[in-house]
Amino acid sequence: MILFSYDYMAMKLNEQGAYKINQLKTGKDDFNRHPLSLKDVVRSFQSHWQQGENFIKANSAEPEISIKLTHFKVIPQLHRTLRLSFLENDIPSGSVVIELSKQLDQHFYYSEQIPLSDFLVNIELSELNWTGKEWYEGEFRSSTVDWFEIKPLDALVFRFYNTELGALKLSSISINQTDTLKEHLNTLPCAEKHKTVQCVLTNLMKFNHLGNIQDQGFSNITYTTLTEISPLLWLLAAWLTAMFLLRLIKLDQLKIYVWVSAVFLAIFLMHYELMVQRIELLFWPVVFMILALVWIKRKCFLKPSTLAIKVWLGSLVLFLLMQTISPGLGFVAYLPTYFLWAMVQQLMIGPLFSDMIYQEGRVSKGLVACLVGVLFSVVHAPNHVLMIATLIGGVGWSYVWLTYKNIYANAFSHALLALMLYQVMPEAWLGSARVGIFF
Repeated sequence: MILFSYDYMAMKLNEQGAYKINQLKTGKDDFNRHPLSLKDVVRSFQSHWQQGENFIKANSAEPEISIKLTHFKVIPQLHRTLRLSFLENDIPSGSVVIELSKQLDQHFYYSEQIPLSDFLVNIELSELNWTGKEWYEGEFRSSTVDWFEIKPLDALVFRFYNTELGALKLSSISINQTDTLKEHLNTLPCAEKHKTVQCVLTNLMKFNHLGNIQDQGFSNITYTTLTEISPLLWLLAAWLTAMFLLRLIKLDQLKIYVWVSAVFLAIFLMHYELMVQRIELLFWPVVFMILALVWIKRKCFLKPSTLAIKVWLGSLVLFLLMQTISPGLGFVAYLPTYFLWAMVQQLMIGPLFSDMIYQEGRVSKGLVACLVGVLFSVVHAPNHVLMIATLIGGVGWSYVWLTYKNIYANAFSHALLALMLYQVMPEAWLGSARVGIFF
């Protein structure tokens, strides 16, 4: 599964890189969001807005909005035209300041205040007065900068001033490429620019890809696939290996074969392009399956036979150790909802798979925990770092379930440690907890 994950990401990133280069060369590297929806807004800014029909409406007179620039960077040398469109061209009074930034380096660039009436036509970004702020020796330093001296940017924020409450209704935003790339676009094998680990760990591959495609030299990094054929063959090989190992350790009950095969089928579906196109149609079937699992395993929610004190204390000790690495309690707001999601996962790890293999196979708790840990890990492909973390977690949670049968202790441990993992891990090493085609 590690090989499948690598080849899958290598092929995906190579295709994205080739497409991006073609867009840059032909002058079609544009960013368009029409109609604008709350899904296009960074989550921390969504409370400033409410969804309308083909537009979003401000909740306050001086709202702020950050637009997701997914897989897109503003290259000042190439992207110079910006357009904000209002519902039915009904432009309210007031003004706006445009903030563009390079998040990783903490470089921020602010425009002058622009009257909203100016957006009757496209705004020429290179004609605006820009102030740059950079973090230097413990403080931000400001200076006037020329648009063409700014490096590629990956975040966009609008700060509105003096608008009438309820009058601001945005329908679309666009940033257009107004010049074609004149520099030679370098295409380099990953090994010529990065260390080995950055060329094989999918998290680092993805992180570097998002930066390299539009860095100062406009370089494109390519990855060498292990085979020239579909990476799904690695997935098939992993499934056959799993079947062989089950046979080897004499876990040859049909029920176990079926459920393990179902895991690999789920992995296949999560890497299938149709998932993106049909994701909304899958929502209710997934909800129904979760509710069915909760109903079938409802006895697990009764008063546990043991308090599992060691699990609670062990989780808290690990939490405190992780806090010393990355202090902060920002994750607490997400703990209640993540606890419910952790509960669903623990139902599958413990009552579903661990109990089934332990009862049907009649093998040791340790062997069951290892098998369930591996299954829990491979479901998180192609996210290499998450696969490693869930392998360790899956083994531990499976074993303590078989020992204590306390779903609440497992879910608490899962939610607390998972949220801390996201806080501790640098963005380059994890990026997100997404899996499958959404990684």
